[in-house]
Amino acid sequence: MKKKTNWNNIPLSVWSVVYYKEDDNGNMKFYDFVGDASHLCEGISKEDTEEMTKEKIKELNLGY
Repeated sequence: MKKKTNWNNIPLSVWSVVYYKEDDNGNMKFYDFVGDASHLCEGISKEDTEEMTKEKIKELNLGY
């Protein structure tokens, strides 16, 4: 029998970070963060997160 994963015991990781700038006309420029973003998970509790649906993952084109 295959062991079931307990997702509550697995720490959060960062998939990607995108920054953006927006001017007064609503034009936007986007920037990928290419450094180590692991520190962004520190102090994040389960209550601060929401599991994404497969549709949302596909919409964001996460490639998962």
